[in-house]
Amino acid sequence: MNDFIVIYLKNAKEVTLDNILEIVKKDYTLLEMWQSQNSNFTLLNVLNNRSSIKAKEQNNYWFSGIKYIQKRYRFLYSGYLTTESDDFISTIQFRNGSLYTEPSGGIACFCLYDELSKKVFMWSTLPPVKPIFYSENKDVIVAGTRPRIVHLCAKRCFKATLSDNYLPSVLADGYALGDITPYDKTYILPIRKTLVIHERYTDFPKIIFAPYPVNPYQDLYYADFDSKVDLLCDELISSVQPLKNAKNPELWLSGGKDSRLLAALMKAANIDAHFSSFDTINEQFEIAASVASRLGFPFSVNSLQFNHKGNLSDSVKYSLNLSDGFIHTAPLQISYDLTPSVDDCQAVIVGHAHLQKGGFAYSATKLLKPILDKAYSSFLHYSLYLKPIPTNLNLKFVDDFISNFNVRSHLEILYWLNFDFRVSKYLLPHYLEMSSQRLPVYPLIDEKVCRILSGLNMNDKIFELVMFGALKKLAPEIADIPLYKSQWKFEQGGQPYPGFEDGYESRTSAFVADNNIRWEGENKQSKNFLNNSLKQSEFNSPDEFSGKLGMQMFERISNSSIFPLLKEYLKDEVCLAISECNYNHIVALNQKHQLSNQLIATNFIWLLYSLVILYDEF
Repeated sequence: MNDFIVIYLKNAKEVTLDNILEIVKKDYTLLEMWQSQNSNFTLLNVLNNRSSIKAKEQNNYWFSGIKYIQKRYRFLYSGYLTTESDDFISTIQFRNGSLYTEPSGGIACFCLYDELSKKVFMWSTLPPVKPIFYSENKDVIVAGTRPRIVHLCAKRCFKATLSDNYLPSVLADGYALGDITPYDKTYILPIRKTLVIHERYTDFPKIIFAPYPVNPYQDLYYADFDSKVDLLCDELISSVQPLKNAKNPELWLSGGKDSRLLAALMKAANIDAHFSSFDTINEQFEIAASVASRLGFPFSVNSLQFNHKGNLSDSVKYSLNLSDGFIHTAPLQISYDLTPSVDDCQAVIVGHAHLQKGGFAYSATKLLKPILDKAYSSFLHYSLYLKPIPTNLNLKFVDDFISNFNVRSHLEILYWLNFDFRVSKYLLPHYLEMSSQRLPVYPLIDEKVCRILSGLNMNDKIFELVMFGALKKLAPEIADIPLYKSQWKFEQGGQPYPGFEDGYESRTSAFVADNNIRWEGENKQSKNFLNNSLKQSEFNSPDEFSGKLGMQMFERISNSSIFPLLKEYLKDEVCLAISECNYNHIVALNQKHQLSNQLIATNFIWLLYSLVILYDEF
């Protein structure tokens, strides 16, 4: 898909547009450029050179063009909409100088230039997994949809300068909650704000954060159940219409609640997709195969392999390049080869349904203190390994959010924390990585879908009633397939829920594989590291770090230029484990704090390794 960059030259004598264009053209193809005749604004419409969708394949879904509106406005978006762009543009209006518009649907960023007021307005759909980034100095203001190129254009050079603030901010939970990016003086637009570059602000141009132009709520608190299910199904079907213009779309199907709903959606929306799963757990992909078989979709199983970009550090660096330096929030996966199964795949469909499931609200009570405790702990996954400094950064953002947000009930605090931070920040690296190559489609966080979910009462969200109702309406033939080591929340009481008695016994019984189901074999070539000196099998268990690969990771961390800085944030036991290449110190720390989930420790070591590669190699 296309990206856009907005440039305002504050000091045209010192900065030339040609210098900036030279930087842009290193990694991007210039599709369009528009320059204002009456101001120092320039708007660039660009395409990442890694994209599998080339410029010659342009259509309304993949490549937005710069639109001229009433001779006064210039409009451009990046991403995909489920509303026709002209229909969406017709809803844009100004009231008392403020921007208002209706929901567009899809996942996108928008840019609107007003020739009369000499202002640029930029915003994104909610939750902002595709946000706006900006940077400013004495000579130039730059904003756009990719953080690294925004940073390089503002800095006017080919080598990035990393932020000292990103490292402590990302340590607490794997991602920074605030406006921090990996790049110095380059920031993310605050959630639920519009970025305005105002040329005529007093005597000098200025960046302003204006109110968000779209109402993110659709009040369905008192709507009847069938109406809520019908609304959700209708918007879900609309959310995948762009896929009808994509070659060989692929759905990543785990067989769980999220991807199962999307599988049903592919059937109901008549999308000709290929389904694939990863061979992490036999029974899990057997369930996925059963879902695909009942729906009549082709299904394949892929073997998880490291990507083939050289040794471990090259592999991680390659992934970080795709995500513009943002570290994957499941760092263990950062060096996996997750390319689609089918050739010439232009779109990947991914499920993420924390909103339908009420976020982490279901694990809290109606008392305020436990809710706040849950809110704090949910953004401090790695606090066990850290000194207080990094964790205090996240706590401050959570406190600020709670104190400034009005909700209908205390449980709504957890829902909106999830919506604004966990969904948007968690998926940001993944979205950047995928969108640099092809179109990532997340129907469950489509803007209009999320407006419906925001309006549901907490009972609907927590107990997954509307979500299951939608699944049953879209594809009843898969509604009774058991889940892998899980149950629908409304059935966890041990008895059928009124209205959903049909299929209860099947859904709550142990899954039995159908021996008649066949799927394609591992259709990826083994892609271990090219030097063959560190095969994935030598990693032993990913929870132990006792293989050659684990030792190499510890050595690289301990020899890194940022290890002295990491010591300021890490507990002594963690520093000792790294220095001595002895994972037993971390095992002892886990046992001391009775941590049973070893995956947290595993991901934390991968997070440290990823940070080292980022700061040493970028």
